Amino acid sequence: MIAKLKQLVRNALARLEHLIHLDTAYILKGSFWLTIGQIAATGTGFLVATAFANFVPQEVYGNYKYTLSMVSILSIFTLPGLNIAVASAVAKGAEGSYLRSVQKKIHWGFLGSVVSFGVAAYYYFVESHSGLALAFVITGVFLPFMDSVGLYNTFLQSKKLFRESIVYFVTSQLLATLCIILAIIFTKRLNIILLTYFAVWTAVRIFCFLKTLKKFPPNAVTDPATDSFGTHLTITALFSNLTTYLDSLLLFHYLGPIQVAVYNIAVSPPEQIKGLSKNIPSLVLPKLSLRSIPEINTVLAKRLWWLFLIGLFSSVIYFFIAPPLFAIFFRTYHESLWYSQLFAFSLMLRLPLTFLTTTVQSKLTEQRKRWLYFGVIPQIVLVISLFSFTYLYGISGTILSRYIYFAIGLVVTIMQWRFLTKQHDEQNSCSLK
Repeated sequence: MIAKLKQLVRNALARLEHLIHLDTAYILKGSFWLTIGQIAATGTGFLVATAFANFVPQEVYGNYKYTLSMVSILSIFTLPGLNIAVASAVAKGAEGSYLRSVQKKIHWGFLGSVVSFGVAAYYYFVESHSGLALAFVITGVFLPFMDSVGLYNTFLQSKKLFRESIVYFVTSQLLATLCIILAIIFTKRLNIILLTYFAVWTAVRIFCFLKTLKKFPPNAVTDPATDSFGTHLTITALFSNLTTYLDSLLLFHYLGPIQVAVYNIAVSPPEQIKGLSKNIPSLVLPKLSLRSIPEINTVLAKRLWWLFLIGLFSSVIYFFIAPPLFAIFFRTYHESLWYSQLFAFSLMLRLPLTFLTTTVQSKLTEQRKRWLYFGVIPQIVLVISLFSFTYLYGISGTILSRYIYFAIGLVVTIMQWRFLTKQHDEQNSCSLK
């Protein structure tokens, strides 16, 4: 009986694989663990947002999100572009690039600390805001280490060690969330919450980094292109980092911390749903790195269409469940409901964009370096629209700017892939002559 059931499952997977052209066994194995991780991330993120919404004033939450937005921008000094370059290198067996990149990220991260201390001095001496000044002192202390040692997760997933990656991640997520919620409930003080956030996350990531190093020591093979492409990707990520968090910065500047809180509560549930797409790069990048461009082109359009439909379906479902969700968990944030429903439909664009971007990144070393900078175009458009529309229309203008960004991002990424396809065809044409 069990044998027959297993055979039925194998036959069903074979039919599904033929229909959608996916390695279903690999996807199910990897997505099982990654889905557990994403459920943990979504659940804990929701719990933290709920705790903030019910236990602290809106102003405290607004200042908290503003500080984290600033720190995320300063994290550009830890060279986030190396994460993608390392993922591609490790997937091809060049594991030695991993440790070298961790060292480089920490080294450059100290420059971010200097800038953070400078921001602290500005708030203390110019704005006379000792609370935010102390917040940036705290972040400057942890900035070089927290994200840098977190590269262990990229290393594990690029080696397709999804189980180990998610076990470490879920354990860290649960511990950090518990500590942060306790700080929210019992202190309600911005800097105690921030200190808890950075200290716990840095400690657990260092532990997981050392454990990974001991259990899965990397080989000595390095990819010479890793540093170069990582640096170029970091430069292009400068705009990405800025635009990802510029919304909170501008709302803070134009309207104050309370509107920052209203906006972040509004986008929090859709962002948690969108978080499911974070599994896409981890699952498909190692596979796509080993496939040729013509092979990818045979199934690319179909996969993008399916992701668009999934995004549309998810948006419609969320639109109808949002009112009772806010009535139960975010009772003091009635103003956020409409913004949240409006923002949810961005999933239609974001899911295909995530997959298409990963597809382009899988052929990182085959691209001319100047092509990498095409990714800056949507960021520039977003910066301009955020400054204009946020000033004119507040939170509605911020959300409109996001839609413009996702649409332009799709167009530009399609252009990048077409350039790659054309280059591949020309090279093949020359080799046949």
